[in-house]
Amino acid sequence: MPAEELPEIFAFFDTIGDGKVYVDQLGNVLRAAGLTPTEAILETMSKPWAGNKEVRLTVEDVKPIYSNVKKEMGNDVLFETMHACLSHYDREGNGTISHADLRHLLVSSGEKMSEREADLVTSSFFVPDGNNVDITEFVKHIQAL
Repeated sequence: MPAEELPEIFAFFDTIGDGKVYVDQLGNVLRAAGLTPTEAILETMSKPWAGNKEVRLTVEDVKPIYSNVKKEMGNDVLFETMHACLSHYDREGNGTISHADLRHLLVSSGEKMSEREADLVTSSFFVPDGNNVDITEFVKHIQAL
């Protein structure tokens, strides 16, 4: 999720209506923005406001934090998470998921895709047997989008 969507996230967590969030909501805001910061990262990033739970942060305060957390986390965490989730469906243990299982996940989980969209996304990742999709290549492609 790009940093440009932070104002929408702030609107959800803003309980007063001033366009700000409490510093102790920083982790929730970053998670809602698609990041998975550790408690250590959150502690480091919120150090300037340590001990003052009444501090309210603006979107402009959080944008550099968002960028730093995203850079510090890198894509490895996302790659590993997505790969691990899809690997649960790797019935043969060869790094592939059946096209049918992947399509089912894409059209029935989270932000659902249409069947046509799922076919477009998966069509170029078939392994030689033509029925399975290479998990590693698929996750790399999704990350590049």
